[in-house]
Amino acid sequence: MVERTLSYLFVFFLPLVVVIQGSSHGDEGDYGNVSCPGTRPRRYDVTDFGNPKYFQGWADVTGQGAAHDYCRIVSPGPGMMFLSCALAGTAGESEYNYNSVGEGGEWFDEGFPNTWYMKDEDGDGRDDFCRCVGIGSNTRVACMKAGEKGFYGSAAQGGDQKTFTAPNSPTDCRDRTVHPLFGAPN
Repeated sequence: MVERTLSYLFVFFLPLVVVIQGSSHGDEGDYGNVSCPGTRPRRYDVTDFGNPKYFQGWADVTGQGAAHDYCRIVSPGPGMMFLSCALAGTAGESEYNYNSVGEGGEWFDEGFPNTWYMKDEDGDGRDDFCRCVGIGSNTRVACMKAGEKGFYGSAAQGGDQKTFTAPNSPTDCRDRTVHPLFGAPN
């Protein structure tokens, strides 16, 4: 009779917890994001999440390479709306620090329902706000370019809120709903 001996090797893995500390105001050295090293962290102190009927989501309007800016359509009063982003790395500061409000206080054209999305359509590394605009069947997907100081058409950045037409824009887009982060048809 032959005896066999089985040996068991038990290996226990202990979870590794990494704590990254940084300033609550998002100083240049406050990167605090393990999944996207070298980027400013998302803000979680936002209290105005925006109007749920319109665009709300994480985007990259600063061109840092990570969607850490929280953008949404806000309504400071009846019939008044604008796009505003709470920029990454600015916790404790105003949550309306990147906007689309024009010099004369003009509000922006949010476009036809569920046609809006944020995506870098012009290849500059910043996510632009795009939506279907126009009258009747004379429509196009117009994008509001994200600039260094705010969206084009804003008092801070200047220019026009319908900066450019999105590549491959359909000729009649008013009834074409799209995914809010990818711009792909639903």
